[in-house]
Amino acid sequence: MLGNLYIVVDYASSQDGVSLRYGNLYLTIKVPFDTVLSEKEITINIFDSKMIKLKLDMNRKSGYQYKIEDGGLEKGKNAFVKVFLDSPRNNIKKTHKDKLVKLMGEIYGDPATTFQPEPIASIDT
Repeated sequence: MLGNLYIVVDYASSQDGVSLRYGNLYLTIKVPFDTVLSEKEITINIFDSKMIKLKLDMNRKSGYQYKIEDGGLEKGKNAFVKVFLDSPRNNIKKTHKDKLVKLMGEIYGDPATTFQPEPIASIDT
């Protein structure tokens, strides 16, 4: 009997903050405050098989999505990296916190306590 043979290859399309759509990579990373301020080029390790470079811009808001041309898994595909500011949550000494608040006060003025909602960009934008 003659017929068609179909082989389906399954692979993970999403793993550890990385998703793959049509050869394009979509990533979410957290970067420490000092790294963002330094505006250094960082390296992002994807699945232990691909390394992509990203030059940070301190003028971008937390959650900004960078587009890296040809950073995808396939030739001509891109990587889209959402970078969030990772603020220290534990083990910050009161003296360090006070110094940081004072320094930020010199930059921004008194700490804000009232905020307006802002639209949040989706991962596709």
